[in-house]
Amino acid sequence: MEQEEGSGRGQEDDPSYLFVSAVGRNVKFDIGRLERKGFPEVVFAVGKSDEEILSIMESVVLDKQPVVISRLTEARIRHIVKSYKGRGRFERGKSTLLLAPPGWRKPGRTGMGRVAVVTAGSSDSAAADEAISILGFLGYSHGEFLDCGIAGIQRTFRAAEEVISGKYSVCIVFAGMEGALASVFASLVPIPVIGVPTSNGYGFGGGGVAALQSMLQSCVPGLLTVNIDNGVGAAAAAVSILRSSDRQ
Repeated sequence: MEQEEGSGRGQEDDPSYLFVSAVGRNVKFDIGRLERKGFPEVVFAVGKSDEEILSIMESVVLDKQPVVISRLTEARIRHIVKSYKGRGRFERGKSTLLLAPPGWRKPGRTGMGRVAVVTAGSSDSAAADEAISILGFLGYSHGEFLDCGIAGIQRTFRAAEEVISGKYSVCIVFAGMEGALASVFASLVPIPVIGVPTSNGYGFGGGGVAALQSMLQSCVPGLLTVNIDNGVGAAAAAVSILRSSDRQ
């Protein structure tokens, strides 16, 4: 049975479409992901028009699901918010737009632990903001430890002490250049560390390549690494760790 173009709804009675909402012909939105994973479907804005994003938002809110749009410019965020005609509550990051449907409750709970977000330098804040905005949107408690890179390693030690004393459950470390902060931090704190190489850097190994290779090649046991600038993936991994701990 063919989906009518532009209707924004899937075949709810067809088992093959269970937990999926069709938006036009091009988008199959996974509305069951939040229930399965504790982390919503995320719409990658690059390559999509504002009209396509608005169509997704208006359709998914009908399913009472939150919408997370990543990799937007500030100008696009302003335009989409102004153009949106549906209901719901917006939250914004620097490059992320988040829409909660009316009456939606955040899945995060205080008892599920806290996330420490650590950056090596101020240039890493753009990637870190992606994770911070999503964690806040989902209701997960988190603390920010900014500009703690190894160029002044006393800052690194101080931040590690604060993370340990703050009884955080998982740590996300954003670092560009050579990416060494993730390894150093993972060697100091007794909790899972998720390393995010950022695209800050220049010359040989620039664009985050050296940082990625450094984190993947780390000799510190247990350091987890996601792709370059992948704040969304890091937030999802942190949520998964917290949910696993909560079920024990």
